[in-house]
Amino acid sequence: MIRKDKPDVIWSTYPIASAHLIGLALHRLSGIPWVVDCRDSMTEENYPANPTQKKIYRWIERQIVKHAARAIFTTQGARDMYLQRYPDVEPERFVVIPNGYDEEIFRAAEKGVNHSTSASEKLTLVHSGVLYPSERDPTAFFDALSELKKAGSISGDNLNIILRATGHDAIFQPMLRQRDIEDLVTLAPGVSYNEALQEMLSVDGLLLFQASSCNHQIPAKLYEYFRAGKPVLALTDKAGNTATTLAEAGLDDIADLADKRDIQQQLVSFVVGLREGRAKVASSEVAASYSRQSLIARFAEVFNVSVKPSG
Repeated sequence: MIRKDKPDVIWSTYPIASAHLIGLALHRLSGIPWVVDCRDSMTEENYPANPTQKKIYRWIERQIVKHAARAIFTTQGARDMYLQRYPDVEPERFVVIPNGYDEEIFRAAEKGVNHSTSASEKLTLVHSGVLYPSERDPTAFFDALSELKKAGSISGDNLNIILRATGHDAIFQPMLRQRDIEDLVTLAPGVSYNEALQEMLSVDGLLLFQASSCNHQIPAKLYEYFRAGKPVLALTDKAGNTATTLAEAGLDDIADLADKRDIQQQLVSFVVGLREGRAKVASSEVAASYSRQSLIARFAEVFNVSVKPSG
């Protein structure tokens, strides 16, 4: 393929680690510049848990540092972590290009959304996608809902929370039952991507979960949330990259994922803001900056600077 197509750049992308091995081998054989899309970190202090796998991944990382023309990360936190881990690397070789969304897919989804207003006083909040029991642990959130319900601050008559396609319903259903919040929280099945986007576009607010252990990661759905133009209540560490990105977009409805009291306070404030029509949303300009059509130009720039000068 290299002999036939004569590419200017070899590009490999994670999370399939062997893709980087293939990219490395092709680079070493051909001399063509190698651009590595690391995305999130390959290794952390306690990841991978398998010591052999971690050893192999660290070796791959060292090859990236040694041979790649550029390495791309999805967050500033991931880039900073790798610069600290490999302090001798030239900083300009590590680049941040965030995740994003596809504008054409969103426009297609919008065609199927009913924009008529409802007379119902019940607000609907949704979290779309996997809820990991550790990295996105909803325990404190469930506890906060339970106490707010007991206090009469919320009820199933005025608030509907949809957790769509959690991937761990068998774990969460008993937790809802124990806290008597099954009337507040619905564990909904997975739907098509188009249907999931239509749901984001039609509900009153969107929920985001991210633990402090993932402070240098940002859930890719955040950029879809921006494009959906709906208020976001984020349960995350205020020192992490997710909170920073929300703040840069002008959104400040943020509570500590592990702090029941903070969640109670922020949830009540968020609901009041929704009812009064003053909840904040990301601007169309902020959302557009994360469209894949916009981000592709940044990839092109990275590829261009990675190509060896001719002659």
